[in-house]
Amino acid sequence: MRKKLFPYILIITVFILLPTLPDAQTAYLCGREDAVQVLGREYIVYNNIWGSNAGEQCIDVNGTNFIVSLSTHNSSGVAAYPCIYKGFHYWHSETVDSGLPLRISETGSVPVTWEIAGTNAGGTWNASYESWFSQGGSANPANGGELMIWINYAGSATPGGSQVGTVSLEGYTWDVFYADWDWNYVAYRTTNRMNTISFNFKSFIDDAVSRGYLSPNWYLDALEAGFEIWEDGQGLESVSFTGHAYTSSATPEPTGGKIGDANNDGSIDIVDALLIAQYYVGLPAGIVREYADTNCDRSIDIVDALLVAQYYVGLIEEFC
Repeated sequence: MRKKLFPYILIITVFILLPTLPDAQTAYLCGREDAVQVLGREYIVYNNIWGSNAGEQCIDVNGTNFIVSLSTHNSSGVAAYPCIYKGFHYWHSETVDSGLPLRISETGSVPVTWEIAGTNAGGTWNASYESWFSQGGSANPANGGELMIWINYAGSATPGGSQVGTVSLEGYTWDVFYADWDWNYVAYRTTNRMNTISFNFKSFIDDAVSRGYLSPNWYLDALEAGFEIWEDGQGLESVSFTGHAYTSSATPEPTGGKIGDANNDGSIDIVDALLIAQYYVGLPAGIVREYADTNCDRSIDIVDALLVAQYYVGLIEEFC
């Protein structure tokens, strides 16, 4: 009888321990500079109201998901860019263990996956991935560059500068815009609006370098995704976002491990489940993300922890 009950006791233990961990995953942000760290400080979600004629704005945050729950913006210019980011943000703070800044010439792949919703929101806005580039790796954009990927937009929103061409990258067609401000501004606007995209950002970096807009000696400082809002935009939602920057000599996934072995110690056990739970609520955990994503949905959450617990006690035999 005890042997039969043991698997269920272990799973219940995970549930009992979770409420004792602090909840760093949810927040309601309304201040101009309000931000919250999520996923073990791997990302920061930032309200980022910066326009001089901005209205009020609040975002609901749940892990890497956020929604613009209130927006009274009505501006002729960009009022705000609520976003999630990883890396070194010049106007805010830095995340941990991002591998950034990274010199362009030493950058290998930069895989990015982003899903949005609420694109029936009224007003003028865009949904844009963005990265900043600096000359010295300080995230100071002066004499550096800004590169945007517009995947959706509404109203009269249009990139800065002027259109300089059209290009096919990562399976999509993009109109290319350029402006010479205090930094080089480059924007790739999709010709077919979308709500989900997975791409290698390095393809866009290489194209911008080939056009002379970025220098191979500059540094990639941050990976960001959010909404530039001129007017309204209430209801826009960033459903999920992941981004990683690897050096040209790095392997995107660690070798020698397997899914479920979150701490990469060679075994899948209840410790892995607890570490994933710790990571989910924002505590340092020392996990290998590629091995902790046990349902292969590109995010780390409590479901992954419970699947590891089930595997450990024999209720399931494989992941994904």
